Amino acid sequence: PPALDLAACSQQVDIVQFDSAVYYVEENEENLTVDVVRLGLCEDTVEVSYSSEDDSAVAGRRYQAVSGRIVFNPGEICKSVCIPLISSDDWNTTLEFKLKLSDPKGCAVGRYLFLSRVKVIDNDLFPSNRFDEEFQKLGPEQFAAILPDFDLTAEYLKFNYNLPGIKEKTWVALTIDQLQNLYYLLTINLLKYVADDVLGPNPNPDFPLLVANNTEATLLAVGALFLVPYGLLNSLDYYKSQLKISEDSQRFLQDNIFRKFSNYSERARKSVNNAEMGLTMVADVPEIVESGYMKCLEIAKYLGKLAVTSYFVIGENPDAAGPLLVAGVAVITF
Repeated sequence: PPALDLAACSQQVDIVQFDSAVYYVEENEENLTVDVVRLGLCEDTVEVSYSSEDDSAVAGRRYQAVSGRIVFNPGEICKSVCIPLISSDDWNTTLEFKLKLSDPKGCAVGRYLFLSRVKVIDNDLFPSNRFDEEFQKLGPEQFAAILPDFDLTAEYLKFNYNLPGIKEKTWVALTIDQLQNLYYLLTINLLKYVADDVLGPNPNPDFPLLVANNTEATLLAVGALFLVPYGLLNSLDYYKSQLKISEDSQRFLQDNIFRKFSNYSERARKSVNNAEMGLTMVADVPEIVESGYMKCLEIAKYLGKLAVTSYFVIGENPDAAGPLLVAGVAVITF
């Protein structure tokens, strides 16, 4: 920014700056109003531009971007800028964005207070506000004692699913898993076809050789049907491993927990055991993600495999529907 120098001082150039280096606001407030002040003789008309700039808070998610031009007429010493805030029920940490003064005309911007930070304090509960009333009424210990594990897990899964970028990656991973299940169904049908209709003594006329009157060519074609999808699915499986759903979920939790801790008062930070804080970051967060969200994706994969296996078995023996239903219920239950 244009710095305030000795020449400016000797000419009595007015200084325009924010009235604070840091502003605090809660996310449920609709707007934040900041003051831009003018220091000096205040005899002339001066102008300065202002604009917002993303930091950990992103325009369109936590606040509405603002920019404009402030004009101080003779004798005016204070102008206000209003920044609309965006409230969200999603748990997050204290996020911040910047406000900046630039392009002064007839004045100089402050050496330090040309830039100010706005900290937006999140007041939501983790993983959601669904139990806010009970939490406020009972307190942390009694609330934890009565809260059903299933309800809390369901709220966490919804929270993790809606993290930035996770929703899309989740659907990609689920699609790849179900393609692998369909490939499993293809392989068992191909094995049955080879055993019964290609090499078997009593081939089914409804399933002729893939290459008419040529057993060897048919076996080669079946082998291709094994290998080509297998190669494609291996490539997709590698792509799935690069989605980093678990890593991104863990990073979001770790970053936000650390930021919340950093925004505690000195007294509050001293009340937290450093060892417990470290254990939370390196052990508890990975366990929550791996044993919670990622485990549900794994369960969805195996339920798909159970479905395609059941489809094959029932197609071969309709009387097996009852036992399979019992087995499926037992798997889901236990």
